[in-house]
Amino acid sequence: MAQKSPLAEAQRSTCAKASVKKQKTLFRYSFTEAGFEALSKALSKLNLSPEADTHVALSMVMTAEKILNKKIKINPYERLFEKTVSKKEQQSTALVNKFMQLAIPYFNEKREPDLDALAREAGIDIENAKSLWEFLLSKQL
Repeated sequence: MAQKSPLAEAQRSTCAKASVKKQKTLFRYSFTEAGFEALSKALSKLNLSPEADTHVALSMVMTAEKILNKKIKINPYERLFEKTVSKKEQQSTALVNKFMQLAIPYFNEKREPDLDALAREAGIDIENAKSLWEFLLSKQL
């Protein structure tokens, strides 16, 4: 077996390192232009480049999706943070939403609802109904 020269080995190592280029990408998202600029300003204080390679308004992404009839993936990592919601959780959320739809008119009119009746109509138990009503009251101005 032939011995490899240190120079040849160093050249191979350097070539391998040169061909592996690390890509450093910072994804920034905001619903408004003002929010995007505030985020960019805050990041520049952390010595991160305030310049964006690509800058597109969320409304334009949504418009393009409608026109193309296709979901546009901007962040390749977003799927890592998606949470699968079970059927049971979906049904529970639908029941809570139904109760809130029934309760909010009473809240807006500053009237006390019959929580038993609303709970029955929405399909939730009275304890949850009371808890949700108390939550609404805690948000009152």
